[in-house]
Amino acid sequence: MRCNSFIAACCFAPVALIAQNTFKITTSATLKLTGGAVITLENMHFDNDGTISLASGDGSFRFTGNTTTHILGSSIPLFDVVEIAKTGDAQLTLQQNISINSGISFSSGILNLNNYNILLGPTALLNGESATSYITGSNGGFVEIAKTLNAPSSENPGNLGAIFTSTQNFGNTIIRRGHQSQTNGSGNGNSILRYYDILPANNIALNASFRLSYLDAELNGLDESSLVLWKSLDNINWSNQNFTSRDIALNYVEKTNIDAFSRWTLSSVANALPLIWGAFNTSCV
Repeated sequence: MRCNSFIAACCFAPVALIAQNTFKITTSATLKLTGGAVITLENMHFDNDGTISLASGDGSFRFTGNTTTHILGSSIPLFDVVEIAKTGDAQLTLQQNISINSGISFSSGILNLNNYNILLGPTALLNGESATSYITGSNGGFVEIAKTLNAPSSENPGNLGAIFTSTQNFGNTIIRRGHQSQTNGSGNGNSILRYYDILPANNIALNASFRLSYLDAELNGLDESSLVLWKSLDNINWSNQNFTSRDIALNYVEKTNIDAFSRWTLSSVANALPLIWGAFNTSCV
């Protein structure tokens, strides 16, 4: 075991190597933290080829520093808590999928999905996302949580910013939040840099209210005072769902009386996402 000054507290088997600015869990090794230990990695990568599987309260990883670092390796880690506390333009960038048991806390800096995914446990939360510290992913990837929604009342699973109210039972519901701009089948139009795939087990006659929250950093050049909700069944063709309420100070657009869910995002009416036909043929019958 090696515990350098950047490790606040640690208790684990002697399998972690610290070299070349990388904290590495070697093949067939297991990392164990106890007592709420915190490992702070300042300007260091996290490379996992072994096993890290932390239950609630076991410990957390805090990524700090002013350079961009990566989570990588051949094995998917299960973190309890990850804290993002980068400075300046530095990011924590994924180079593999990760799982989160309790949550991700944002103090400063950006977490870049980089076309990889974050799987949240049923009670995990994103905490403290702001205009200067948040998740991004313009080249793909998503944050996912699965949770049973039975007559939800202003329920915000995982604190992902998709808020549901309904008297109906959605059943087990998968919610994925991505950060790519959405376009139509011709590659035209654009949306904010946030979308949701909402996949309830029961997806009919939901009569739901849905509030889609966003950050100013995700506006993607769009005027937020003109944002309306758009829905797609195939991620190609889009239909304007308009809105019931909108608040540019609190950064949300909401709609009531929704019967079913699929992929949803925000764009403006003047920046139409629906498929635009270049040509079509008719015949007289």
